[in-house]
Amino acid sequence: MLLETLLYEAMSEERLASIRDIKAIVEGRLVSVVASGACLEKEANLIEGVIIAADGATSVLLHMGFDCPDIIVTDLDGPLEDILWCAYRGSLIVVHAHGDNAWLLHEIVPRTPLVAGSVQVEPLLGLAMLLPGFTDGDRAAWLAHVAGASKIRLVGWCPDAPQHPLSKRLVNPLKRRKLVIAEKLLEMLKGYRGEL
Repeated sequence: MLLETLLYEAMSEERLASIRDIKAIVEGRLVSVVASGACLEKEANLIEGVIIAADGATSVLLHMGFDCPDIIVTDLDGPLEDILWCAYRGSLIVVHAHGDNAWLLHEIVPRTPLVAGSVQVEPLLGLAMLLPGFTDGDRAAWLAHVAGASKIRLVGWCPDAPQHPLSKRLVNPLKRRKLVIAEKLLEMLKGYRGEL
């Protein structure tokens, strides 16, 4: 409910992005969903089309000389300074709410020029999206699917390798378990689409 309250404020200030706004960016286009795996720099040549960055991948992309991503999907546990920097340069930010990021929602959502929200349970007001996904990366891939991407290309998704050092994320045992679930959700998405 907290996220939707903040999104309601964003709507009243004309900062709320809807699924229609996201479709205007994504629909019918090739989308590179960029994760922050250690393999990202080796796979950078695969990035093209619309870029949806998963949280910490934003910093890695900027470090590699890319422009800000079109969309950033984040639960706010990555490098917030780069995410906000890109937000002020036109990136649409999809903020995911969960049980332990409430204080960050209060801090970041009001400062974000163009923001959408995602949640893990049915939204009460209908302002946030209920998207499949267990990590920012698989949630970003599902967002591309829901928004009508013609093709989704996963880049920097190497769950068996550590995260890129610039992503400011450590792959601890809990994160590894989350990545296993994320892999299953991506396999489910591949089943729907026939490819990824």
